[in-house]
Amino acid sequence: MIQILNNGSDQYIRTRLVKSDHSGPFTGTVDGEVLPGAILIFTEFKTTPEDTVINGEDTEAVWKSITGEWQAKIPSSYITRDGLARLNISGTGVDTASIDLQVGSSGGGSTQAIDYSSYDASANQITIPGTYSLEDFTLIQNLSKGIMLYKSDPPYPYSITVVNDRGNTIVTTRDVARMSADTDVLQIYVNS
Repeated sequence: MIQILNNGSDQYIRTRLVKSDHSGPFTGTVDGEVLPGAILIFTEFKTTPEDTVINGEDTEAVWKSITGEWQAKIPSSYITRDGLARLNISGTGVDTASIDLQVGSSGGGSTQAIDYSSYDASANQITIPGTYSLEDFTLIQNLSKGIMLYKSDPPYPYSITVVNDRGNTIVTTRDVARMSADTDVLQIYVNS
């Protein structure tokens, strides 16, 4: 789960998006390109969930070419309490992405999206540049198929195995043989 702060400052979430026909990742072409037809909905879970459409001049969903991700801005005025929240991002030709958030008044740790260098569906393995421990991983999901592969809190019923090999981290996860390494987009978050 991604953590954001309720501290009076705008918060930013980065994510990968999938084409609405599930044929592969939905990417931008130049840095700062605005997501076409973007609709961002921020939901705070209070006694009953309250949805707030945050589109307008004070928000954005833009392409960040250096990381290959879309960056969504959540204006501070929409973050009113600590607790659980969700951000839904959709747009023209984009499958809706739902991102669960933990809102807190103090840092207490944060997460970041990381890239993977290869994904071998037949071996159930994801290769990630850099060295990470099992405790570092907070979320691994297949955005194209809507399949959760791993979630650390609350614990998800599927576990992962982490092996460090020559500067890379190899993650072995649940059976992903029905997933496609050629077209599916994974999203991986670790503690930063």
